[in-house]
Amino acid sequence: DAGTILDTACQDESFMDLQIRNWEGKSLKDVVTRESVPKIAALIEESQRKRVTRTRQVNHARDEDMDLPVEYRIFSIAGLAGKVAQGTNLSAAANVQQKLITAQLELEKDYRALKDSELRFRAIFQKSVYPIFILSGADLRVLHANPEGCDLVGKTLEKFTGDTFINHAAKDHRSALQDELKKSALGGVTRSFKGLLGTSATEATMVIKPYREDSKINLIVHVLDGDDALLLGGARHIDRDQWYEAFPEALVMVDANGVITNVNERFLDIAQLVTAQQ
Repeated sequence: DAGTILDTACQDESFMDLQIRNWEGKSLKDVVTRESVPKIAALIEESQRKRVTRTRQVNHARDEDMDLPVEYRIFSIAGLAGKVAQGTNLSAAANVQQKLITAQLELEKDYRALKDSELRFRAIFQKSVYPIFILSGADLRVLHANPEGCDLVGKTLEKFTGDTFINHAAKDHRSALQDELKKSALGGVTRSFKGLLGTSATEATMVIKPYREDSKINLIVHVLDGDDALLLGGARHIDRDQWYEAFPEALVMVDANGVITNVNERFLDIAQLVTAQQ
């Protein structure tokens, strides 16, 4: 009734670390952790009323390792003066549970990082001084556009989404623009196109970059006006600072000696800096 241990036996080597042979003469409550004592007391009390108790998980302290989780039940055997406390080692299940918790924490960490990255991209996308369009690589329809892009074509985002992008170019430029867009999507390469775009037939250089999203190839199109055209291959680059701010990825500019001369806001966010001077 007091829970005094009269004899011990086990086949699990994990119990050997607890030196259970030294438990004889002690109360079962004395060989578990402090937090487990009320559970053992409840088991002992229940065993006085029932032939077989419910199971309860308790922990045994180990000197140089984590506590050993054990699930006990107490039952009576006919003709036996005492009662039997049968313990099942739960460390394997506990290890699996800990791995699941660790994996869950890692997933949550990755999800937070992804959401932070998405928020940064959206902020840069919306703040860009240049029109930016995101197109479906399959049919060249508009998936998204920033405020500058909507202003250029004279439509709200709701009405513009789903439009075929080339229809907003000058008629005699549409075929060539379509060719460049398809070459970028199918070839996975960056292309450029110079033509008239928007309701005011603005002369612009379009930089077309493919990217993968949900196993599909889509396109991001940056539109630079005629005075700030950027030609692929590095032939000419005017108003460089504004282009860097428009780009949705972290960029660093260095001179011929490898000295940093400029960075964009995306880089400042990643580096957790306030100003480029830092």
